[in-house]
Amino acid sequence: MPQNKYELRSNEVQEVMNKPPHSLITWGNTIILLTIVGGLWLLSLITFPDKITVPFQLIISKNKLSLSISENLPAQIQSQQTVSLSFESYPNEKYGKVTTEIDSLINQHTIALTRVSDTILTTHKKTITLKNNMLGTAEITIGKKNLFTMIKDRFNEH
Repeated sequence: MPQNKYELRSNEVQEVMNKPPHSLITWGNTIILLTIVGGLWLLSLITFPDKITVPFQLIISKNKLSLSISENLPAQIQSQQTVSLSFESYPNEKYGKVTTEIDSLINQHTIALTRVSDTILTTHKKTITLKNNMLGTAEITIGKKNLFTMIKDRFNEH
C-alpha cells in the first residue's frame, strides 16, 4: 500500500480542518447565492406578450369585419384580445400592420373584429383599403409570459 504524504491524524491537519473559513469566503458565498436568487427573481418580473400567429381570409359583410381561419382556433383566444393583421397584398415592411381587437368568436373558424372602416391607417401611418377575401396573417396576443417561463418552455421543447 502506498504511503500517504500527509498523515490525516496529524496535529497540523486537524488544526486546519477545525478552523472555520475566513469571513471573506463566507460572505462571498452568501453574496453569490443572493445574486443568483435576485437574478431569478428579476427573470420572473420581466414579461413579454404571448402571441399566436394564424393565417386568415378577410370577410367583409354588412358593417362586419371577420377573419376566416382554416384551422380550429386555439382555446386561449377570447374577445377583447389585441390582433395585429398583416395582409399579403400590403407588405409589412412597407405598410406596417393593422391593429384591432377581437369583438367575438363566431365559431371555431371565424373571429369577428371590432369594426374599422374600409380604409384604415396602419402602424407605418399608411392608408390601405380593405377588400373582401384578402389573405394575411393574424398575430393574436393571448396573454403575457415572464422571461423565466419562456426560458423553461424553450428547454422543455427540446
